[in-house]
Amino acid sequence: MPIEKIIVRMLIAIAVVAIIIVLTFYPPSYALPPVVFLIMCFAAEFALPNDSKKEAKGLSKTASNVLIWLLGISALAAIVIVGLLWKTGAFWRLK
Repeated sequence: MPIEKIIVRMLIAIAVVAIIIVLTFYPPSYALPPVVFLIMCFAAEFALPNDSKKEAKGLSKTASNVLIWLLGISALAAIVIVGLLWKTGAFWRLK
């Protein structure tokens, strides 16, 4: 299994955890960004090839790398947002 698939599956797990956290502490309308991130991760899961030898069937290597970089940047943005919410104490205030 290529490393790209492993990274995408880890990002799917992070997106699911983000949705659970958002739905726990905030109204459902705030869950839209994590849901969009989850949909993007599922699209990447199906777009990337399962085997390194099956490159011709899936995306090219450059497109795979661009896709992984975009997912990585969005994951870092999600981590920064969670960190800001943690620092401001927004996790402790139930609405």
